[in-house]
Amino acid sequence: MKLTRRNFLKGSAAATASGLVSTPLAASPLSPSDHKALVVVFLFGGNDAFNTIIPLDRKYYRAYRRARRDLKIPKENVLNTTLKAGSRIKVGINDAMRPLMPHFRRGDATVLLNSGQLIEPTRIQGIENNTVELPEFLMAHNLQQDMWQTGTSNFGSELGWAGRMLDRFTNTSAAPSLFSLFGENKLMRGESVRQSVLKPEGVGTYPSWGQLDGASDGYFGHFMEEGYENLYSRQYAKTMRDGVLENNFLNTALTDFPASGNLPESRLGQQLGMVERLIQAREALGQNRQVFFVGMGGFDTHHDQASVHPVLLQELAESLSAFQNSLNDKGLSDSVTTITMSEFGRRAQANETGTDHGWGGHQIVLGGSVNGDRAYGRFPSLRPNSSLNYENGRIIPTMAADRVNASLCRWFGLPEDDIFKMFPNTRNFSRPYVDFI
Repeated sequence: MKLTRRNFLKGSAAATASGLVSTPLAASPLSPSDHKALVVVFLFGGNDAFNTIIPLDRKYYRAYRRARRDLKIPKENVLNTTLKAGSRIKVGINDAMRPLMPHFRRGDATVLLNSGQLIEPTRIQGIENNTVELPEFLMAHNLQQDMWQTGTSNFGSELGWAGRMLDRFTNTSAAPSLFSLFGENKLMRGESVRQSVLKPEGVGTYPSWGQLDGASDGYFGHFMEEGYENLYSRQYAKTMRDGVLENNFLNTALTDFPASGNLPESRLGQQLGMVERLIQAREALGQNRQVFFVGMGGFDTHHDQASVHPVLLQELAESLSAFQNSLNDKGLSDSVTTITMSEFGRRAQANETGTDHGWGGHQIVLGGSVNGDRAYGRFPSLRPNSSLNYENGRIIPTMAADRVNASLCRWFGLPEDDIFKMFPNTRNFSRPYVDFI
């Protein structure tokens, strides 16, 4: 992790973050002996889920076709995943995502239908009668991104649910077990743990330091001493020291795990290539729990969606498929789960050449631990008079994002009491978890 002014300032701010969490988790550390890694692929901008995952049954496809007009995906270009959703509706995917087809058929991939931010079960009548509580700031990019990363009720916190979760696990490694390949993010912020922000091409270096023997103890050593009277000087020294030591440790650990060449050279493929290397290096790193954050931008498709969106979906599918194939080949699939997230879906009704901000959307999950025999949730009807149609085509989710995240935490090994503290809204639903994993 290269030390920058931004990383220093964020490290300094972390000292105050714990005061913003009203429900601290249990203090006793967890020390599992097995390995698990969670990979979050965030699609920034609000992915048009309705043109990504498409129902193949006649009634549902007809409503989709009418809503989408010129942006509809012709039925002959919708691939049958062989998965079925609630009421046995056949699940199709956009032809641009063809590389994922073997994974759906093999059972190491599935879809989560109509997920999004909810506090309690919600229908249009409850909204109109003011009898349900709605999440705040719906359709706002940054705040909806925060909710996926903190929990619906915790979006004002500086800490994310993955960081808080890793606070509970023992980490004796010289490097954090939270890695972001897409910049610093809220998901990975914990009270006591830090995140390593890496570049897809590899761990950074300090070339001028490397020319001096014993640099950390010699000429530059005084920059890493902690005996300063000033608080900010001490924090800078600690951040400098941690950054240098962590950087050297990661460089050494990754030496034996060069890039495999199995991943595409796309933006996302390069990020997942580094994730693959870090997972392979888990024993050298001394980490049996790891969380990774990767991302893609460009999904805010208000205009020219017909030309832009398929290109994004193709990059996503090619990268996810290659990553999953590589994990399968290396015998790592059962311990790694990959999931897509996006702040919201798009409106059911298209505008002139694109789609506007919506609410519910669909997610894709891959991994050997995934229960891939079916799809999870139900396709929403895109009819204008549907009980889920809010504000002219913003489809109300039926699967709470908190339930999705809680299910990932359960698989990761977090105790249920801690899960309910992070996601208290899950108690408002008849089932707090979704059994996709």
